Amino acid sequence: MKDFILPFLIDPVSKSKLVFDESENKLVALNGGVIENEYEVRNNVPLILPKVNGAAHGNLLGNAFDYVAHYEEDANAFNYFVDPDDPATRHENRRLHEAILSAFRTDSETVLDVGCGGGWIANALLPLGKRVISFDVAFGNVEKVSQKHKAENHFGVVGDVLNLPFADGSLDAVVSAEVIEHVLDTKAFVENLVRVLKPGGRAIISTPYKEKIQSSLCIHCNNLTPHNAHLRSFDEHSLSGYLEPMAGIASSHVILSNKALLYLQTHRLLGWLPYRAWRWVDKMADAVVNKPSRIIYIIDKAHTSQR
Repeated sequence: MKDFILPFLIDPVSKSKLVFDESENKLVALNGGVIENEYEVRNNVPLILPKVNGAAHGNLLGNAFDYVAHYEEDANAFNYFVDPDDPATRHENRRLHEAILSAFRTDSETVLDVGCGGGWIANALLPLGKRVISFDVAFGNVEKVSQKHKAENHFGVVGDVLNLPFADGSLDAVVSAEVIEHVLDTKAFVENLVRVLKPGGRAIISTPYKEKIQSSLCIHCNNLTPHNAHLRSFDEHSLSGYLEPMAGIASSHVILSNKALLYLQTHRLLGWLPYRAWRWVDKMADAVVNKPSRIIYIIDKAHTSQR
């Protein structure tokens, strides 16, 4: 275990600080010297998931749904570490990543990447000397990211975004790219991200914009299954109801990736443009055909909470 990670970690059940038991290679939460909960550390990656999964995690389309097991299987089935075959998709991903990084505060030192996938955040920020915590519900993803981007300022953690195992006000920045649309409880998701931010910290969330959620009947379980496991659609106002009751929180958004440009395969020309020039073209396209495909929410926590 790397020393820098321990001050950030808490037991998601008891909220107690976690202590590393080197002899047993596990993290433990103590109460009066008695172990309340303990968590396996596998290949230097702690698995800080609550003991009870399944229906306790929520309910999908009226059926008990263990999303921890689901996304572990997803990590085994799909390779998030190779670029898409389609050049237009690669271009869209690149521009989305550039937009997220342009919203990142350069003075942020410790960054939590929620839903780390292929680890592009680690790849971008570790060379800048930032401390990156690659976080995912699937051990397979975290293990691969940790192995691919080995560095003293990088650490992987397995856990549940609805029960983040990080102390209140402990992190400078949280980035969550293309995750919120998969989450059962949007309110808990947003509250957890804001909770772990330091005063003056920033959360950056990206998701498809005004996506039409479609479902198909599964031939195995005979239940409706949403395509790409996308559960909800988001627009400019989707997070307002969750953020407005929070003291000292300001938010803004960026809309990008015009669908007409994607449909017309303009990446062949626009792929050569620097990000700022591409953004200008993208905005002009939206003025003609208002069909953006992505939205990025930027959430700032005030240095001093307003009372």
